[in-house]
Amino acid sequence: MSASDDTDGDVTDRIEVIGGVDSASAGQYVLTYRVADTNGNEALGSRVVTVVAPELASTRIVAPNIEWSQDDPRTLTAEVAPTTATGTVQFHLDDEVICEVAVGADGVAACTLDEAWAELPAGAYPVLAVYSGDEAHEAAQRVFLATVLGDPGLTESAVESDDLSIVYGKSVNIPVSVWGDRPTGTVTLSDGTGVLASTELGRTGGVVRLPSRSLDPGSHRLTLLYAGDFANLPSSTEVVVQVAKAPPKVVVKLKRTKQRLGKVIVVAVVKVKGAGIGATPTGKVRIKTGKKARTVSLESGRATARFGRHGAKARPRVVVNYRGDRLFAPVKVRQRLGKRN
Repeated sequence: MSASDDTDGDVTDRIEVIGGVDSASAGQYVLTYRVADTNGNEALGSRVVTVVAPELASTRIVAPNIEWSQDDPRTLTAEVAPTTATGTVQFHLDDEVICEVAVGADGVAACTLDEAWAELPAGAYPVLAVYSGDEAHEAAQRVFLATVLGDPGLTESAVESDDLSIVYGKSVNIPVSVWGDRPTGTVTLSDGTGVLASTELGRTGGVVRLPSRSLDPGSHRLTLLYAGDFANLPSSTEVVVQVAKAPPKVVVKLKRTKQRLGKVIVVAVVKVKGAGIGATPTGKVRIKTGKKARTVSLESGRATARFGRHGAKARPRVVVNYRGDRLFAPVKVRQRLGKRN
């Protein structure tokens, strides 16, 4: 930037900058430039500087299941890829951070539990490993099982449940059975990135309630874990949950407007609703009448199309085809314009 004056000549060195830019924080920053000549005449200028956040590289954290005997040191290990990632890994158990360690040059983060956590009783524990991310890498997390082996005389247990199919947006109860020596304790359901639900066993087993919208449409392999108790060893099994897209509700309203030379314009207003699941459908709808068709993007679940040159008493049929999106299934509806009074 430069500044000049008819009398003083080059006055670039007199420019005063008001404001600043934090290059470490994304956002827009307004800078104002002020310069004055020897006669006190001032000139102002401004510019907006935009700091763009760097695009972060995706990361993956690998934390294999581990088993400890009663005399083993309680060491937790996770590996972060790519190995260029820096930062820290925290290990969480029951919503508490049980240890935190920096990621090494080889991508490995390992720490030994202090005495407060080293005396865990026999059982299986879902541990959440959380990588913090850094200036160039995204954060990531992974659930793994840490099993403390108990008395060899404990009874082997088996946890069981059936695979199931559900519709997105609906909560579902998953019956659970645990076989062993009158097992008690907790059963948890996790998806590899966190615990989704848990239940306490009763005399006849238990029911894990999977919350609504906890899984997106698609196929999910979940881990069902029985933690064990004073008489039973822990056990786990895999449950496959198929989640179908939610069926939206499509409402079509038709009306006549702007009659000209015996012809009218038909206006189709389409509303696509999420059927009470707390999400608004997105995407496009194709609205067709006769040979005319319009493809319109939904805005807040709503789309409008106009079709002209219909007779004043015509009752055209309109076909609306919602194409669906990541959460909602496609739907086609037909509706005819009502009679004109």
